[in-house]
Amino acid sequence: MKLVIPILLFLLVGAVACSDETKSETKTIYYPGEKQIKQQIEYKKGKKNGLFIEYFRNGLVKAKQHYLNDTLHDSTILYHDNGKIETIQVYNKGFRE
Repeated sequence: MKLVIPILLFLLVGAVACSDETKSETKTIYYPGEKQIKQQIEYKKGKKNGLFIEYFRNGLVKAKQHYLNDTLHDSTILYHDNGKIETIQVYNKGFRE
């Protein structure tokens, strides 16, 4: 019985530590003094990982970018303020293709 408690405690602490390492979150930034979203950014382990979306004040999407470990990766789409696509760029680990 004395051996079981330390083992359970070790497993519990290890599970909590592992869950912190894979913690993902989405940060939302608003225009100052407004309820309009300016940016949404996905983070994992404190770095940009996933989709980054930036919005115009009118609520339409300004940019969609994908990040991998704080580096642009995959497609980046930039939009005009009328919602039409301005340009599409493709990145591979930070380098534009």
